[in-house]
Amino acid sequence: MAVVSREFLAEDAALGARELIEYCYAQGWTDGLPVVPPIREFVDEFLATTDRDPDEVLMVQAHLDRACTVRQAAINAVMAGCRAEYFPVVLAAVDAFEASGIARTNLMQSTTGQAEILIVNGPLRQQLGFNSTENIFGPGDRANATVGRALRLIIMNVLGIRPHEFDQSTQGTSAKYACCFAENEEDSPWEPLHVERGFPRDASTVTLQMMRSDLYVANISTICGAWVSCTRTSTTQLKTHSSTAPPGPNGSCWLWPALVTPGSQPSARRLRSAARSAATRLR
Repeated sequence: MAVVSREFLAEDAALGARELIEYCYAQGWTDGLPVVPPIREFVDEFLATTDRDPDEVLMVQAHLDRACTVRQAAINAVMAGCRAEYFPVVLAAVDAFEASGIARTNLMQSTTGQAEILIVNGPLRQQLGFNSTENIFGPGDRANATVGRALRLIIMNVLGIRPHEFDQSTQGTSAKYACCFAENEEDSPWEPLHVERGFPRDASTVTLQMMRSDLYVANISTICGAWVSCTRTSTTQLKTHSSTAPPGPNGSCWLWPALVTPGSQPSARRLRSAARSAATRLR
C-alpha cells in the first residue's frame, strides 16, 4: 500500500509540474525549452548562497528602461535548471556583462545575432563539474548548459530582449541557448586566462565575450605547432566579419573577467582593472 501511495504522489507531482511548465510557456518565460517553475522556496535557496542584497541592481539596459536585480537573476537561474551552488557563477557572469559595458548598449539586439560566451577558470571548475576537456560546445554537462542558459533567460525575461520583439537577429545561432565552458588549465601549455587578466591562479572567475558562432578548426595529420597554426590561420581567413566583441585599442577585442565570490561582493575596482587588460586570445 505504501508503494502505491508513493507512486500516486509521484504521478500527481509530475502532472502538477507539467501544468506549471505549460504556464511558463504561456507567459513567454522560456527559451523554447521547458523551464523549472521558480517557486519561492527554490529562489530563496539560491539567494542563500550569497550575501548580496536581493534588490541590488546588477546591470541596466537604460534604453529599454530595464534592470536586473540579484533576485531576478536567481529566478532565472532556477528556471534554467541550475543547482543552487552554481548561482555565484551566474552572478559573476552578470557582473562581467555589466563591467564590459555591453549590457548598456543595443548589441544584444543586433541583426548579427550575437551570443555570449562564458569561460570559467579556477578551482570551482572541478568542484562544480564544469566540462573543460571534451565536447565543450556540446550537450551533456549540467553546469555548462544551465549557467549559460541562465544568462540567456535573464536577457530574455528581465531585459525583454526576445526573438520577434527586441531581438532583431536575422539568423541567430544555437549558441544563444547557452555557450559556457571551463578552461582545461591542467593540460594547457599556456597560462590560464584569468591569470593573464590579473587574477590569482587560485581565484575562480568567469570571463565573458560576445560571439557570433563557433568555427571548427582541426589538423589531424601533424603534431607540428607551425602546421596547426597555419591551419587555424587559413580557416579563419575563410570566415568574414570575424570580430566577436566591441573593438578595443589597436583592433583588439575585450575579454571581461569577473571574480566568483560565494557569500561576498566582488571588488568593482579590481574587476574593472583586470577587465581592461584587453587582447585577443587565439589558441
